[in-house]
Amino acid sequence: MELKAKIEELITASLTEEGFELVEIKIAQFRKSNRLQIYVASDTGVKIDDCARVSRTIGPLIDASGLFPHGYSLEVSSPGLDRPLMTIKDFRRRIGERVQISFNDPAAANVAGELTAVDEDGTIELRMDKDTRKFALDTVRMGKIII
Repeated sequence: MELKAKIEELITASLTEEGFELVEIKIAQFRKSNRLQIYVASDTGVKIDDCARVSRTIGPLIDASGLFPHGYSLEVSSPGLDRPLMTIKDFRRRIGERVQISFNDPAAANVAGELTAVDEDGTIELRMDKDTRKFALDTVRMGKIII
C-alpha cells in the first residue's frame, strides 16, 4: 500500500470524529526527514486552533505507526482559497460565494457567478448577471473562488 494511502487509512476516522474531512496529503523529503502536510476542511471552516487540535490528535497516531523511521514534521492546514473546486463536497462548501467554472470541453467558455446550490446528483447552480443556470459536475473541469 502506498504511503499516502496508509496515512489516510490511519487518520481518517479521527478526523471525522473531530468534524473534519481529509482533503489532501502531501509528503516532501528534505535531507533525512520528511515534511507531512495534511489539508483538512470543515463545513464551518478551519481556524488555526482547529489545525493545532488536529495535529495533536493525529500526531501520536502517525508516531506510533512507524511510517517515518527517520522522522518527520507535521503541518496541518486548510486547503486555502486558491485550491481548485473539483468534487461535490468542494462546491458545497462554497455555496453563497462567487466562483468561476471551466469546463472539460476546451471550446466551452468559462462562466462566473454566485454558487447557489449543489444537488446530490452533481448539478451545480450558478446565479449569473441576468439568470440562473445549472451545470452537470461531470462537464466541469474545475471551479475557482473569485476573490
